[in-house]
Amino acid sequence: MWGGVSRLKQHLAQKRGDVIACNKVPHDVIKLMQEHLIELSLKRERIERMNREKLEGIKKMYAEPHAPPHEIPNTEEMDAEEKASIEQAIKESLETLQMEKERAKRDADEELEAACRESMQYYREESRRRGKGSSSSRPGPSSYYEIIDHDDSDFSFE
Repeated sequence: MWGGVSRLKQHLAQKRGDVIACNKVPHDVIKLMQEHLIELSLKRERIERMNREKLEGIKKMYAEPHAPPHEIPNTEEMDAEEKASIEQAIKESLETLQMEKERAKRDADEELEAACRESMQYYREESRRRGKGSSSSRPGPSSYYEIIDHDDSDFSFE
């Protein structure tokens, strides 16, 4: 059996489609249930519309990276000191952004370098471990598993 209270309300309201209409319900109950179902439908539509508007507002906020026009200062009404102050703030902001980008790149390079060192260390250890085993357990010629030991100074990330 599907549904519950909603199906019962539809049954009593004699709503066609999902349920069979009740023939034994009084007319005033039918009217009351129909009005109730209409109110629920309107409430659901209002909530959906509000959620849609909120979502559109959020999308619009993230789509427009700049401040809305009413928040941009009018430079015509500013004196030279205020303009210079704003220009200095913009310059500092751009410099900070550039420094953050450079720091992020440097951090990524350092992480890559550390990962490469770790990989090389693991590679050497595995090479030594395999070199100690019996040759009958390894397929192919003995030189198959020989690894040229590289000095870390060969790898420069700068």
